[in-house]
Amino acid sequence: MPLRPAHRVVAAHQSSGHLELDATLPGGGWPSGNITEIVSSRAGCGELKLLMPRLAELSRNGRRTLLINPPHLPYLPAWQAAGIDQDKLDWQEALHESEFLHQVAQALAAPDCGAVVGWCHGPLSEQLTDALQRLVASSSVLCFLLRQGRMAGAGSSFPLRLEVEPAHGGLKVCVRRGRGAVAQGTAHIPLTRPQLHPRRQPAPRASLAMAAMALAA
Repeated sequence: MPLRPAHRVVAAHQSSGHLELDATLPGGGWPSGNITEIVSSRAGCGELKLLMPRLAELSRNGRRTLLINPPHLPYLPAWQAAGIDQDKLDWQEALHESEFLHQVAQALAAPDCGAVVGWCHGPLSEQLTDALQRLVASSSVLCFLLRQGRMAGAGSSFPLRLEVEPAHGGLKVCVRRGRGAVAQGTAHIPLTRPQLHPRRQPAPRASLAMAAMALAA
């Protein structure tokens, strides 16, 4: 049965669920209509902890989250413990930039999609970053791009970058704005158990793609 379009009235910024982080983020929360780049010093240091409260709120409101190229198979009991319904979680793999863009476009077209979380394991081309920005510019869906490496002070291709590293039993988050990566402030987020589990190969979930196809039919 085709999905009925959901009524989307979403603030330009949505609370992250972390008071200290909201106080540091421009606009007081995660921005809609933009890519938020999250750079961690190493994989699995707890960077998903930053997203869980908002993803859980989206799940409670019937909205889905799509994961693209997660480094591990999502460990569903941990996601459920964080308040995210497993039926509201999808994941896909994208082997090429064009496939990555296609999956983001499909997610944005699905009326019940609330967030897209993508992992980039290599350098980003200017073509990809520009295309991603154009895709999300008019969308209310929250879009996050997770990367690894040490880029403190380096320029960014996106309006908002968070640099994340473990510190004092939690996460130190440096928030930077604009292509010049100007420092906005720093927050400390307490860390709980990791949300991913080692995997062999993620099996694609197709519900978001099916919703987009239903809309196009």
